[in-house]
Amino acid sequence: FLVAGAQNVIMSLFKVDDKITQELMLKFYNYWSNGISKREAFQKSKAEIKALYPDPLHWGSFVILGHIE
Repeated sequence: FLVAGAQNVIMSLFKVDDKITQELMLKFYNYWSNGISKREAFQKSKAEIKALYPDPLHWGSFVILGHIE
């Protein structure tokens, strides 16, 4: 995706429950659409998922790649 021109990619490094992935992405887009930087929106979203689901299998695989401001 980055080679094709995407500025950023949020992805998981291994399979994560679809419900948890949906929760993370909804939180991320909510923060980002309200003016928070992508980096901070991703960090806050991941921290909230971690608080809800402490097992790293639920939140540890998510990464953001690209030029993050």
